[in-house]
Amino acid sequence: MELTRIQVLVFLCVSFELWELARTLDDSTIVIPDPARLAREINAAQKSWVARDFYGRPVTYGDVKERLGSRLRRRKFSRVGFSRGDLPFYLTSDHGASYSGSKESCLDSNIDKITSNGYQDMLPTVPRSFDLRRYYPACESLNTIRQQSDCGSCWAVSSAGALSDRLCIASGGKINVHISAENLVTCCGACGDGCDGGDPMATWEHFMKNGEITGGDYGSGIGCKPYSIAPEEGTETVDIDAEETPPCVEECTNPNYKIPYKEAPRYKTRNTYILPDTNLTIAQLDIMLNGPIVPSFMVYSDFMLYSSGVYRHTKGLNMGGHAVKLIGWGREKGVDYWLAANSWGRDWGIKGFFKIRRGANECLMEEYMVAGEPDVRDVSSMDQKT
Repeated sequence: MELTRIQVLVFLCVSFELWELARTLDDSTIVIPDPARLAREINAAQKSWVARDFYGRPVTYGDVKERLGSRLRRRKFSRVGFSRGDLPFYLTSDHGASYSGSKESCLDSNIDKITSNGYQDMLPTVPRSFDLRRYYPACESLNTIRQQSDCGSCWAVSSAGALSDRLCIASGGKINVHISAENLVTCCGACGDGCDGGDPMATWEHFMKNGEITGGDYGSGIGCKPYSIAPEEGTETVDIDAEETPPCVEECTNPNYKIPYKEAPRYKTRNTYILPDTNLTIAQLDIMLNGPIVPSFMVYSDFMLYSSGVYRHTKGLNMGGHAVKLIGWGREKGVDYWLAANSWGRDWGIKGFFKIRRGANECLMEEYMVAGEPDVRDVSSMDQKT
């Protein structure tokens, strides 16, 4: 797919806008002077979604920045360096997927769920609405809303959550673990800059090449390295200054975890791919068959006030990139939407989840979606419940 003149202009405009924002704003700059007033204006301007003031005070750029962290890459540029290989039929090169990984089939445990007659036979099976939580109730991580706290670690938290979900789904519930976002943030230099942001695609490349250990949320006592940054008590008390990235500690920080760090199971993927933006049915199929995918998108200041409904950008400044988990889709009041899990705790949105307009590349949500097939070929050797 060649890059059109319009796409180039959009890319340049987005890049310039983010550069201008970073150049002119510091953490103490007020970006939402009156959240309550902005919420009223948003609710008066449209009926698709409901805004609410979570803060009760002016919102600073620091408040917003520490909740983001995904390095946005436009699709054409993100393809550079990734080779193609043998994919599931719904992810073949004919349909535009970028890919990196083994040349083995990506389906294996899901092969019995699909027809062998080709891609077109799969199209009618995509339902009008779908929610992974309903189909895999035994997968605890699907219902977990992680809290990235005062750290720009959305790239790590969302990717770790999605791999946790995919491991459970691919293993038929035998592997019910929480992949460590902490180890990604603190020790994966190739993935990004810790609390200063990272790249979801590089993170999934790390899963494929190196694997990752386990670790739950802050204070969970789950896995080898649980998250070490304490959550704030509600969105209204977020500190202006984001946390510094904790140091990389190559040992298990959970005293109840008895396996040494060097020997702890590393959960891997067999491949990594960028889902095509030209046919969203393919992304839906991948969610249905394999589990959540991780998109990166632009966050505007009005998104900070999302409470319910189907979000579409209405008013406010462009704040930067963010990564989340897509777990399904549906239609509400005549508007198609994606269903996503955020990483801002359960006080935000629909108990931590949100809906965003589907099919219109809202806030570039459909521009850069990544995932990978988990490697569950040796389930017996894995630490299955941590």
